[in-house]
Amino acid sequence: MNLLSPSHYNTKTDKTAGRHLQFRIVTLSLAPANSSGRQVCPNATPSCVRACVGGVNVGLASIFPKIREARERKTRYFFEHRAEAIAQLCAEIEREQAKSDDDEMQLAVRLNCFSDLRFESKAWGEIPQRFPRALFYDYSKDYGRAGSLPENYHVCWSWTERPADQVHCVRLLLAGQNVAVVFATVGNYAGNAALRQDLPKRWKTPSGETFEVHDGDRSDLRIVMPGLDPAPSRSGRGKVIGLRLKSANTLSRNQAMESGFAIVTG
Repeated sequence: MNLLSPSHYNTKTDKTAGRHLQFRIVTLSLAPANSSGRQVCPNATPSCVRACVGGVNVGLASIFPKIREARERKTRYFFEHRAEAIAQLCAEIEREQAKSDDDEMQLAVRLNCFSDLRFESKAWGEIPQRFPRALFYDYSKDYGRAGSLPENYHVCWSWTERPADQVHCVRLLLAGQNVAVVFATVGNYAGNAALRQDLPKRWKTPSGETFEVHDGDRSDLRIVMPGLDPAPSRSGRGKVIGLRLKSANTLSRNQAMESGFAIVTG
C-alpha cells in the first residue's frame, strides 16, 4: 500500500500540476474527521465534516467505495503502527525528492489532504524538518500551530462558523497570515457548476475588518511565493484565500450555507 498519491489522483492537484509544471505534487489522503474510527481532524466542526470534499457526501469517496476504504486503511495504519507508517512515509518522500531532483522540479507535499494533524510535531514524525528542500503545505483549523512551523511548511488557516475560531482567524489575518474562507453565490451551483460562482474582491468579517480576497481555486498550492499565494500587504495584513463552495447536490449545498460553513455573497 502506497501512502502518497501523485497529483493526478486528485482533481484539484491534477489541475494545479498542469498549471505549475515546475512542481511535483504528492499528497497523503487519510479518511477525514473520525470516519475511520480514528480522529484526524480534532478541530472539525459538524458543518465541515458534512461538506468535506474528502468525505462520503461530496467527493470521489462518495462514488467509489474502494477510495474510501483505502483512506481508512491508511488512517488505521498511522494510528496502529505509527512508527512503521512514518518510516514508510519518509521513504516515499525521499523517493519523490530524488525524482524531483532528476527532473529539476520542486517537490511539494500536502500531508493533510483531508486531515489536520501536526506532522511537524515529534509525535507525528517531524516530517517537514526531515526534508528541508521540499515544500509542504496544508490547511488547518489548529490555530495554535501558528508561529512554530518550519520555514518549509506553509499552512493556510481555515475560517469556521464558530465565533471563537473567527476571533483567531482575524488575529492571524492582522498578523500577516492567510486564511481560507468558503464563499457561495445564491443559485444552482451544485456539482460541476461550482466554479462559476463569483468571489468578492474584498470581504468584511463579522467583526468589521476588511481584507483582500485571493482566488484560491486557481491552484491547490497554498504556498506563499510569487505566482502562488500572496504575501502580506504593505500594511502587514494577510489575505483571504477565497474558495467556492463545492457540493454534490442542492441539499448539501443549502446545508453548508445555512450552517455558516460557506459565506453567502449574493
